[in-house]
Amino acid sequence: MKRVLEGSHAVAEAVRLAKVQVISAYPITPQTHIVEILSDYCSSGKMKARFLRVESEHSALASLIGSQTGGVRSFTASSSQGLALMHELLHWASGARLPIVMAEVNRALAPGWNIWTDQTDIFKRRYGAVEAVHCEDAEIVLITSGTVTSTCRLVVNALRSRGEKVGVLKIKLFRPAPVEKIREALRGAKKAAVIDRNCSFGAGGIFAQEVRACLCNSPGHPPVYSFIAGIGGRDITPELLEEIYWSTKNSAAPERESVWMGLQEASFGTERS
Repeated sequence: MKRVLEGSHAVAEAVRLAKVQVISAYPITPQTHIVEILSDYCSSGKMKARFLRVESEHSALASLIGSQTGGVRSFTASSSQGLALMHELLHWASGARLPIVMAEVNRALAPGWNIWTDQTDIFKRRYGAVEAVHCEDAEIVLITSGTVTSTCRLVVNALRSRGEKVGVLKIKLFRPAPVEKIREALRGAKKAAVIDRNCSFGAGGIFAQEVRACLCNSPGHPPVYSFIAGIGGRDITPELLEEIYWSTKNSAAPERESVWMGLQEASFGTERS
């Protein structure tokens, strides 16, 4: 019988089916449902696994470094500030080439305090490095990652129905950067517009920087326009994506390193009586 599962429940079920033997995690919204279900699985005997209760995300990963070093299949889950607290040990685990699996549920990093989604905590990875849609004849390619791609596809289809030569390139792999696939998808484009749901402060959109680096030694590559939107869980609407498209089309060259979209601007002045 088919069932519809909430995303966190699907992760927990995948962990059970993978026959993980050690789980260690500290709850943080919106990751909490994953470890709640896994805890129930362990206590009920549905999983033959050890659930380690720890006082922080740092300790959770430290525990799994030990178990995975011993060859035991290990799992954790985290999000946002919890991932940041793990930071010291992330380098240890990756540098030791330990195949620890972690579910990272996207959530905005503070400040300000925020439980909604963006990509400032980590980048998602699915099978396949890129997904190009209508890029073969596109003069402008909108470059996305994550959930905004679904909305972008609808916008691209609507624009194409009105005669606009536009495509969408979804980047699914951050490291190693899929340089040749990005170059191939953008080979015939006149402009590329990257929509980042993140920001490296002092530099701008992170994916935009990566795309520029991928294209820098490629002859005749298109200029890269950088837009930052959806920070702190703000919606990236079809109207906003159309605005990004027309801004790109009507600009001879990028005006700034990154353009912030969908924000309310406040002006401050001194009033005289």
